[in-house]
Amino acid sequence: VIDKSGSMSSEDKLDLVKEAARQTARALEPSDQLGVIAFDSRPQTVVRLQPASSRFRISSDIRRLTSGGGTNA
Repeated sequence: VIDKSGSMSSEDKLDLVKEAARQTARALEPSDQLGVIAFDSRPQTVVRLQPASSRFRISSDIRRLTSGGGTNA
């Protein structure tokens, strides 16, 4: 789960979180399952649950995340 709210745009916070998520995906075994949900005022599926062997697609989907919106409280 990744916070992509507007507050994540300061100081490259979202870039750091995206890199951590991509590194996590790389560390998984190919048969492991991975899904990514991003949220601001509502949740959004970024990576549907799938085998971690789809590393290129997973990394690309995470890389496209942008910050914006408020945080759902």
